[in-house]
Amino acid sequence: MPFSPGALEHPKAEEVRAELARLVASPDPSALPHLSRLLSHPLALVRSETLDALAACGGLETVLQALADREPTLRLKAVGLLAGHAPGLGRALRNPDPDVRESAFRAVLEGRLERRPQLLLLALGDRDSRRRRQALEALVPPRSEGWREALVRGLRDEHPTVSDLSGALFHAV
Repeated sequence: MPFSPGALEHPKAEEVRAELARLVASPDPSALPHLSRLLSHPLALVRSETLDALAACGGLETVLQALADREPTLRLKAVGLLAGHAPGLGRALRNPDPDVRESAFRAVLEGRLERRPQLLLLALGDRDSRRRRQALEALVPPRSEGWREALVRGLRDEHPTVSDLSGALFHAV
């Protein structure tokens, strides 16, 4: 069954959800402009299923909008969908929600991303000293890109555990 834009504007959430499920099963990039409007739907379930449809149809740039959703579970779901998308993870690492930043940081640590060193350097600016320390530890092997900058930034950190670790690592390499 081809994509039906009208189904996404149906007043009944069940009809909208059925069309979203069809889009997940048979992605259609022409649906992207219509899907972006559903990210402001009043029902969190519809917004959640919209994220699945956006990801299936290739709309990861639009998934970024969900990082500001009022529902915490949707913000975390967006991070999960962006796990292989470095620009999206970069935005998630700067998100005001600490859970979103933590999920994005985990995705960076666990993923095989081309821009991993740059994302870890971005995490060195996090408000949480534990996350800064973990980013520093992940960057420190002298073979990794960005390790020198990480050590210098770590030495300047106001939190003693981060600056002490940087000092010890600086002397070890």
